[in-house]
Amino acid sequence: MKKISKNQISQAVDLLKKGRVIVFPTETSYGLGCDATDQSAVDRVFAIKDRKSDKPLLVLVADLTMAKEYLLWNSRIDELAGRYWPGPLTIIGRVSQKRLAKGVESEQGTLAVRVSPHPIVQLLINKLGRPIVATSANLSGAKNIYRSGEIKSVFTSRPIAPDAFLDMGELPKRPASAIVDATGAKIKIIRTGELKIDFLATNSPAPMNPAEIKSACQKYGLSPSKIYGQNYLISPKPIVKIIEAGQLDKQDTVVEVGPGFGILTLALARQAKQVLAFEIEKKLQPYWLDLIKQKNINNLKIIWGNVLRQASSLPRGAYKLSANLPYQITSQIIRFFLEADNQPKSMVLMLQKEVAVRICAKPGQMSLLSLAVQYYGRPKIICQVKKDCFYPVPKVASAVVAIYDIKRKNTREFDQRFFALAHAGFQNKRKLLSKNLSSNFGFKKEDWQKIFSILGLGENCRAQELSVEKWKELTKHVIHNVF
Repeated sequence: MKKISKNQISQAVDLLKKGRVIVFPTETSYGLGCDATDQSAVDRVFAIKDRKSDKPLLVLVADLTMAKEYLLWNSRIDELAGRYWPGPLTIIGRVSQKRLAKGVESEQGTLAVRVSPHPIVQLLINKLGRPIVATSANLSGAKNIYRSGEIKSVFTSRPIAPDAFLDMGELPKRPASAIVDATGAKIKIIRTGELKIDFLATNSPAPMNPAEIKSACQKYGLSPSKIYGQNYLISPKPIVKIIEAGQLDKQDTVVEVGPGFGILTLALARQAKQVLAFEIEKKLQPYWLDLIKQKNINNLKIIWGNVLRQASSLPRGAYKLSANLPYQITSQIIRFFLEADNQPKSMVLMLQKEVAVRICAKPGQMSLLSLAVQYYGRPKIICQVKKDCFYPVPKVASAVVAIYDIKRKNTREFDQRFFALAHAGFQNKRKLLSKNLSSNFGFKKEDWQKIFSILGLGENCRAQELSVEKWKELTKHVIHNVF
């Protein structure tokens, strides 16, 4: 096996042109490769690797232009390539009319492609003028090779070996590339690799940056409204968390409040059967008409107006709620959906961090909001969100909260009496619960204290100390005597 130094790249290129197989450095480890259009060379790579013929090899291309010659381009590939190339991401797509060797293309007509940022790889491809095969320079199932000194020892006992190797010394130890399948309507993660790409991140659109938001606002005569609490997401990470927490599939109908420029909306549309998005800012109507037409979205409906006044527009069947809520009306919207005739099965919401903490409070820190949420469902803080994930940057920190298992567990009548009692109890948080209830329901303080004793509550307890279950028990004890 011939050793080639980094100053002799032209020799490596000549070998590739002659149908030879070489070992070369990549951004992940040493790789084994050849001209991807040369059938004889590709067959030798399979033999050297002792690789099964039903496991296609990936190819490296110089840039997006070359990738488009061999891949049938679609919007999913375009977004992934724009976000991660050049870089350690391999994208599987459909083969275009321009063909490569058998064993590179799969029997299903797919092709795995990557644009490598490694300068040596770029030189090899550009000088060859064609894609090159790339697979790790080891036997199938063995560890990756990071030191040039290991290359000869790996292939010494093999009946067939590479013709040469480009000696770049020791490479940084990095995992193999991430691999995603973009052939279907939904992108699938085949291997996470160094990028640790989340399944959902690959199915969310690339977010707009502040300059793009400013440009869009100017085009449609908008300025981020403090009244509507318009802080637009400019990071994909919270979007990933929201969709992941929503546990969406193609059977789900999703309601969104405040789609804005649609970064979350488009991600929801990719995951769900149908999305109904309520938008109060009617200046965005031409934007959405253009976007829906441009992206050919057929499972998204924008409902214009204030969702709080459009209960009749909510789905009649099962649905889930996902939203980056305007912080000024967070509590109103949560109560609106919890008390709706047809409640959502779950909610995943971007909220002010302080509100998220209140919602998930334990007895001792309870409030009317936490009591209401926990009465109907099971809240959980999914993650915290940094201020710089938004434009304009809000003054407060944010968090993603999920509310699962939402259902009406009691009658409407019981709900009304439960919350009437709770409102009275929380009327003055500094006062004892018995005093608050006495002034509203006519029982004497001593009577309430007797009930508290039965429930195992201290006579000096306050409203914020009771759990949801204790409030339910309290309601049952007084319901026949007070209401």
